[in-house]
Amino acid sequence: MKQSDLNPALAANYKRIAAGRGIGVVRQAMADVGLSIGGGTLARIAHGDPGVRIASLEKFATFARTDVDSLLRMPGVDDEFVSIDRIDVSVGAGPGKEAVAHETIGSLQFRSDFLRDCGITKPQDGKIVNVSGNSMYPKILDGAVLLINTSKRKPVDGEVFAFVHHDEGLIVKQALKVGDAWVAHSLNPDSHDIPIGEGSPAHIIGQAVWMGAKL
Repeated sequence: MKQSDLNPALAANYKRIAAGRGIGVVRQAMADVGLSIGGGTLARIAHGDPGVRIASLEKFATFARTDVDSLLRMPGVDDEFVSIDRIDVSVGAGPGKEAVAHETIGSLQFRSDFLRDCGITKPQDGKIVNVSGNSMYPKILDGAVLLINTSKRKPVDGEVFAFVHHDEGLIVKQALKVGDAWVAHSLNPDSHDIPIGEGSPAHIIGQAVWMGAKL
C-alpha cells in the first residue's frame, strides 16, 4: 500500500493508545478484557490502513474507550471540542417531572479530554439536563444544569445519579448503600429517600458528572 493511501490519524491514535507497547502486548491486553483481535489486524491499524474491517476498528475503539469516528480523526485537532445534546426536560431534585418523551433543544461544547475524564467516550452517552427542586441542596442547586453520563448505570456509594421514578418522574439523588440495600438519598432533610434496585420504583438513567450553576 502506498504511503498516500494510509490514514495518518488512525496511525497517530494507535501510537497514542499503545503508549509504546508492542503489538503482542496490546493484543494480550485486549484479550484480557474479552476483545479478541489478530496481530496482523493490529499491525494494519498501527500503520493507518483504512481497509481494516469496521468490526475490528470497533473492538480497538472499545478497548481505547472511544469510538471509531474519533480513531479516524487526528487527535487534538478536529476533536478538541465535542457537542453534548441539551434536552428539554427538567430533572427534578424534589418532586419529579413527568417522564415524557423529550427532544434536543440545543447543545453545550465540552473539551474531549474533559469528557474522557468524566468517563464519556461517546457524545451520545452525555446529556445535559436542568435541575428543578431543592432536595439535593446545598450540593446541587435549583436551576443548575447537569452533565449526565448515561453509560454509568450502576450505583456508586456517595455519587449523584439521575433516576426515573414511575410515580415522581425524573429525579436527581445521591446513591447511598444502607446495609445490603441501595437508596436514592436526598441531602435536604426535608425530602425523603427512595429505595432503588430490583423491584423498586426508581431506576438509574445515568451518573451526574458535572454541574453548572449561576453564582
